[in-house]
Amino acid sequence: MISSPNLMEPVWGVDLEDLNKPEVVRQRAFRGAQTLPEMPGLSMEQQALALDSALQSIYVPTDQGCDILVRCIQRMQAFQRARYPDAKTYVGHIYGGAPQTDGGQFTCLTGLAGVGKSALMDALERVLPSTRKITPNTADSDIEIDLIRRLKVASKSTDGMVFRALANPLYAAESEKLNRSLAIEHLTQWFYNRLVLLLVIDEMQFLTQSLTANTRIAQLLMALGYPGVPVFYVANYSLVHRLAGRPQEERQRLLPDAIVLLPDGPESSSWCALLEEYVRAAPHIIRIDPVRDAATLHAYSGGLRRLLRQLFVKTLQYENPSCDGRITMARIGELYASHHYVNQRMDVEAMASLSMSPLLAASRRDLVCPFGDQADKHTSKRQRTTQTVTTPTRAALHMLESTLSPTARDTLKDLRAGGQAVADKTRAKASVQPLRRKGAVTADDLLAGAKAVRAMIDGKTPNAPEPPGPENKDG
Repeated sequence: MISSPNLMEPVWGVDLEDLNKPEVVRQRAFRGAQTLPEMPGLSMEQQALALDSALQSIYVPTDQGCDILVRCIQRMQAFQRARYPDAKTYVGHIYGGAPQTDGGQFTCLTGLAGVGKSALMDALERVLPSTRKITPNTADSDIEIDLIRRLKVASKSTDGMVFRALANPLYAAESEKLNRSLAIEHLTQWFYNRLVLLLVIDEMQFLTQSLTANTRIAQLLMALGYPGVPVFYVANYSLVHRLAGRPQEERQRLLPDAIVLLPDGPESSSWCALLEEYVRAAPHIIRIDPVRDAATLHAYSGGLRRLLRQLFVKTLQYENPSCDGRITMARIGELYASHHYVNQRMDVEAMASLSMSPLLAASRRDLVCPFGDQADKHTSKRQRTTQTVTTPTRAALHMLESTLSPTARDTLKDLRAGGQAVADKTRAKASVQPLRRKGAVTADDLLAGAKAVRAMIDGKTPNAPEPPGPENKDG
């Protein structure tokens, strides 16, 4: 069994204390752009492939992402103190057998497809110390360690292939067919010897193609928890919905702890910083303004980083051959409306619809968070502050306002920023006037329409008369 840690003792093994600070994690997780050289002799397909690779290598951590990374590291620290109290205990269990456990703690990292869950786990591997050997004492030679084991299940068609990928290569080579119970016993000892503090299971959505996939995935996850190492498994919403339909005993083990990774907000500093890195990666190709165009690009991609990357790559890949190979907002807009982006556009528009009405919830469960508002209790105060830009009202307003022309959007922005006389004049009106069918749309019309939209989303009637009081009831 895992012993109770003495929190006053200095940690043995690998010191992760410096990684408890979000600012340190942010610096180590960040991966900036490498500027592409100009590629005049390459075809558009070759240029698009090079651009995709350059953009995919960029990683700008969000505030929420840093909080999640710190939480992973703290989980690893707590497990290390409990599982590896000192060098003597560690060496004794190497030769005498790993301590038995009741199974590892499961955490589900979920979010929309393309939001950056796998990229976040890539960042975790970069954040962790590069130490790969420890020396328990002067009498022992160096021992190779892992700290984290990560498995991408996508290419593993059988459970045996999964166990083989995690096992000692020598053990896997000698065993033609891995028995499940023997494989679990081996992994328990192997993970202990390698000082594995976290097991990350990724890309499980590709196992959901058959009718029996739910049972297989649940059983596989349960088996991977038996060696006792904390398990972080990455799952899209659709997979979590399927696990939520499993029997109670499985749900209590697999879904007790959930972290919901949310998209960047259109006004967040990390979203603008990501766009700045995109421009830095290919300044001779990407001709956008990261600040001015942030909201429009967010509306086109739903805040999903995978779709944002596809917007740029597909614009270059499918642009008119007579064009000059430049990516502008006008061309991105054309790509968004074209058949080359139709599936992505359907998802973005469905997300916008779901932010205002649950009408599509039954048919688009892949876009609906399985934990609903319950996910908030798993986030810190700082995370909840970051998430305010993704509330239904803000999302709906942004999607509606993003349809305005640039001139109209600038006018509305000016009205919100100042113009006390205009505001006083608007408040003095008895009711919201509908937009005229003929004639130019005025600034007052825009402001009145925005107020009407806000009131509609909030479930209120704009400028509704007060209910009659005792003094003005009909006698």
